[in-house]
Amino acid sequence: MYVNFVGTVNQQFNKNQLRTDNEREVLTVENKSFHQDWQSEHKEDVNEQIGNNDNVEGLIQDLENRNMDIRREAARSLGNIKDVRAVDSLIEALKDSETSVRMCAALSLGQIGDKRAQKPLIAALNNDNHYVRSYAISGLIELMGGTSIDILIEALYRELKRVEEADAAGFGLKGTGLKIQFWEDVVEELLNPYNTAEYVLVEIIKELGKLADSRAVPHLINVFKNKVAWYDPGIWTYILEAFGKIGDERAFQYVALVLTNKDEAYRKLAARVLGEIGGRDAVNALTQALMSEKSPDVKETIKSALEKVDKFKRNE
Repeated sequence: MYVNFVGTVNQQFNKNQLRTDNEREVLTVENKSFHQDWQSEHKEDVNEQIGNNDNVEGLIQDLENRNMDIRREAARSLGNIKDVRAVDSLIEALKDSETSVRMCAALSLGQIGDKRAQKPLIAALNNDNHYVRSYAISGLIELMGGTSIDILIEALYRELKRVEEADAAGFGLKGTGLKIQFWEDVVEELLNPYNTAEYVLVEIIKELGKLADSRAVPHLINVFKNKVAWYDPGIWTYILEAFGKIGDERAFQYVALVLTNKDEAYRKLAARVLGEIGGRDAVNALTQALMSEKSPDVKETIKSALEKVDKFKRNE
């Protein structure tokens, strides 16, 4: 069964054009750049209207200002101040008509760290906008730390379902960021349901890796084996990175299969992650791969991984 899975996945994996981090993030970079340029142009006007950034009551009032930029900057400033008096108003700002205000409110609620924000932030994980969902995840992690693991796992499956539905609807890997020439192209890609759902899915995978909690491993394996990951090897990249940070040997067989991938970058990543996971199986797989590997760069990575495992053993 495992052999069939490996063969099927590697065949599909090798058929797809690899999506590098730069390609994946080009849309986010373009979008941020546009908003940063606009904010830089208008920052002085907004600051004049928003008044004293240390005046909590004034900032709370500014959350209801007709000017969207003033509401956004007020939400952001209240997170920096971390005054609990702002919590109720920021919770209300999670319903703001403007996406950027909702984003800043979610993040600021996490920064303030008041438990009243937990349920509203969990509710925001179902927001229609992918950026709001992503910021709600960040806010929850800031608020709850490692105790957010169960909530993240639930969100992982919700976002996976969104990706599956977008793929089934025919959107698939439409946007790789490689052919973008005009701002209209950026907007089209940002609105692609596959791209937006995948964006949040990847953010959750990254956060699960940072938490380094072994409870996430079987769920990450489920995503790794899902057919949408076969067609989008970029998702695999972040899952492999998470496996390395968690260091659980249950992930071994799924990382080891990538050692046979035709792309050097993925073989190097798999070797590095196996070095982080460690264990006898990882040593055997790395040793075998070293004997058959043709690329000098990959060989060096394998050697470094083996040295890391050996050093870890000596320190035990």
